[in-house]
Amino acid sequence: MTVLITCVLETLRGWRAMASAAAVALICLLAAPVLAQDWSVVDAPGAGDQTKAAVTTNIDGHKLFIWAKHLEDRSLVFAELHLENGDEFAGRMPVYRIDSGDPVDTELVRRAGEKQGSLWGFVAGKACFWLIWSSNRQSVDASDHLAKWMNGKLLKVTYLASDGSKKNIEFSLDSSLTAIQQATGISLP
Repeated sequence: MTVLITCVLETLRGWRAMASAAAVALICLLAAPVLAQDWSVVDAPGAGDQTKAAVTTNIDGHKLFIWAKHLEDRSLVFAELHLENGDEFAGRMPVYRIDSGDPVDTELVRRAGEKQGSLWGFVAGKACFWLIWSSNRQSVDASDHLAKWMNGKLLKVTYLASDGSKKNIEFSLDSSLTAIQQATGISLP
């Protein structure tokens, strides 16, 4: 009888170890989508099904869209940021940096557009957008600024919030290349 009880206990220990391993694997699988920032292609905000955008959502729920406007003589590619969780901009354009690159003040981008009579940046409430690339070609050189968005690892955005505080948010740019290419029609050879 002692042998039988020992065998049952050993079997139960084996089942417990397998059950624990399965539970850990299940938790990892379920947590992965929360930690990962996938990129997809959707209808661009406010543009209906005429314009597509590459989109990702960070861990805080903020959304980043990349979309293009194609004119007769050139293409313009914009970044658009939508804040969530009650956050709002204080009416000032944000500053961003890709990886360890130089910071880009999007207020200067907006002003450059105004000088040409074009809207290259706008901020109000929970959303803002700014121009990140303009060209008369349908492909991006490796040295072009848009290539950093396609091949970069991390986008850091700093903005002044409506409560007067300075806030930082981050977006993963991993895997953005395919979605940006599909949404904009612009390729990186």
